[in-house]
Amino acid sequence: KVLGITTKTGYAQSAREGEARALASIEEARKAARENFAAGKHVAAYRELEALREALAGTPLEKELLRELVAMEKDKAAKDAIAEWKRGQEAEKLWSEAQALEATEPKKAEAKVRTLLRKFGDTPAGARARTRYPEWAADEDKKRETK
Repeated sequence: KVLGITTKTGYAQSAREGEARALASIEEARKAARENFAAGKHVAAYRELEALREALAGTPLEKELLRELVAMEKDKAAKDAIAEWKRGQEAEKLWSEAQALEATEPKKAEAKVRTLLRKFGDTPAGARARTRYPEWAADEDKKRETK
């Protein structure tokens, strides 16, 4: 049973020091990502900030990081590279979901693979799906040709 919270204990002082170290570390990571972005390493910088945002989910810093990520996505020099990377990530997610469902729910797995072939056929995950499921790939190609 908690009777009260005080800020005058040794634990509170330790927590304040830890908070300062954590905020400094976060700011260093943000600075490093900004430097990478300025140096032309757009995708690497975006990935670093995205990972930081996920780690800080639910905190006030999450919104700040989200604003930075959106600004990076809108940057003319980085826009295409970031969009291509995000597209590849979506394809990889679909591929892993399909693989997880393959043994237990083959129809759902087939639907995911077909979606992958249709939307992300030009990504590495799409190429893996095309190699592993050539009959579905041929079927999706026929559907595309008839449109």
